[in-house]
Amino acid sequence: MTGNTAVGWTNATDWPQVSKEILAFVVNTTNRPEILENEVKAFASLPLSRGFQAGLLTPILNALNPDKLFILNNKSRRAVNYFTGATFKFSTLPIYSEANRTEHSLVESVSSTILALSSSDARSSDLFDMFCHWLYAVIKYPPIVGHRIKTEDGEVVVNVPEEQPDVAPAAVSSNAGIEPRPSYQIQAKLADIGAKMGFRIWVPRNDRQNVLALVARNKYGAFLECLPLNYDDLTLRTIEQIDVIWMKGRSMARAFEVEHTTAIYSGLLRMADLLALQPNMDIRLHIAAPNERRDKVRQEILRPTFSLLEHRPLYRSCSFLPYSAVEEMDSLPHLEHMNGSIVDDYAEKFEEDEDE
Repeated sequence: MTGNTAVGWTNATDWPQVSKEILAFVVNTTNRPEILENEVKAFASLPLSRGFQAGLLTPILNALNPDKLFILNNKSRRAVNYFTGATFKFSTLPIYSEANRTEHSLVESVSSTILALSSSDARSSDLFDMFCHWLYAVIKYPPIVGHRIKTEDGEVVVNVPEEQPDVAPAAVSSNAGIEPRPSYQIQAKLADIGAKMGFRIWVPRNDRQNVLALVARNKYGAFLECLPLNYDDLTLRTIEQIDVIWMKGRSMARAFEVEHTTAIYSGLLRMADLLALQPNMDIRLHIAAPNERRDKVRQEILRPTFSLLEHRPLYRSCSFLPYSAVEEMDSLPHLEHMNGSIVDDYAEKFEEDEDE
């Protein structure tokens, strides 16, 4: 546990409160597994919970209530994804409730086979956990790395790289006196603006805890745990990595990529991937970046790779949104009476460059 203090996630003086929160979470979930989803959301939203993910906490829950609460780590997550077609990305605590249900169903469906093959009286869930460890840690079974999609010229193999979780102290408790990472601040403001206007908000699972720490608690209900979309797996994996999405019902209204660093193109690549997979998708795309990065965004978005997309150039669908515009929109009064079109008043498109 000392690692949390070492990287700045938690102050030494916070540990009494951290221990109380962990104890309450463990007691509540093991005694009443039916409220697991609410308890996970509540605990994960606490600033002091950062660093306590499923791989650390679920073995405790499993030890106290092994029949209802399964262990979730990277090995079991990958196995569940492979055998069920699920798309759980990282073993973060916010996904635990849904992943636990999925793993339950899987283990129940193969329980008799596992028990017969093992000739053991151990729980089938324990045997499944042992199998996952053997599969990925011992024989190092490789994951599926590509998906085949059909095109007019045949089939091609594509892959969506997974974003790696932060290991640096990107966001901390306000008690620590350290400013959260600027990109998280902008994500939080974009989420707040959308929530005030009545949109449901999607933030990648890996960012959600850091973003929620910067958003008023009365806005937590606007955040989605799962996307209510019916696209294919590859498209969903692409969408789930977008920094902020405003949802209206079961449709995406606007999507935002926050690019704080010099490498502007990573967000543009994700937007281009989305349009390549779903060329007829009608969605407004925005790259939010510091004001001084405007020329860099223009330079990247007009690359041949993005301008020569088959159906339309990326700059016709994706605009530049400077940080100052996000700050100004977030300070507007009566946002609850506005709609998403207000973003177009602040965003800049580079269509005028087409004829230069």
